[in-house]
Amino acid sequence: MVDEDWASVATTLRRPGRAMSFVAIPGLIRPMLGPIAGGLIVGYLQWRFIFFVNLPIGIAGLVLVYLHLPDYREQSPKPLDIVGLMLFGSSVALLSYVLEIFGDHTLGLGEILGLLALSLTLIVGYGLHATQTAFPLLQLSLFRIRTFSAAVSGSFFTRLGIGDDQSSPRCSASLRGFSKRRAVTAP
Repeated sequence: MVDEDWASVATTLRRPGRAMSFVAIPGLIRPMLGPIAGGLIVGYLQWRFIFFVNLPIGIAGLVLVYLHLPDYREQSPKPLDIVGLMLFGSSVALLSYVLEIFGDHTLGLGEILGLLALSLTLIVGYGLHATQTAFPLLQLSLFRIRTFSAAVSGSFFTRLGIGDDQSSPRCSASLRGFSKRRAVTAP
C-alpha cells in the first residue's frame, strides 16, 4: 500500500488521529527494509521470488480494503477525461523517465533536453486542455489551496532530491563493484 492508501484507511476509522500515526510507520520503514529484503531475496534466490512476497501482501491489502473501507460511489459518475489522461499520464511518465536516465549518461544532452521539452510541452498542453473541459482529470483549481500546493510541491521536490529509495542497493553495487548480496549489507 502506498501512503495515500493508508491515509484513506485511516480517515474511515473512529480515531483518525491515532490511526494516522500508523500511516507514517510504513513510509519510514519501507526505505530501510525494502532494499535489504529485496537484495537478500535476489541475492539468495531468483528475482522472480519477489513476486511471491508481493502476492500475499497484495491479496491481504485487497481483502482488508474490501472488509473495512466503505463503498463510496457517486450517483452520476463523471466521464473519464481520456485526452487529459493521455496528456497528463504521458507527460509525467516521460518526466520520470528523463529524471531517471539523467545521471546514467546513456543519452546525449540534446536528447535529454528534447525529452524534457516534450514532457513540459505535454504538461502545458494538459493545462490548456484542463481549463477548457468540463470534467478534467486533475482540477488545476486545487493548486489555489495553499496546503494542497505545499503538499504536492513538497512531495515532488523531496522525491526529486532523494531519488528512488528502491535503487540504492543497485546503485551501491554498480558504483562499488559489489555483488547484490554485499550491496545490501555494505556500510
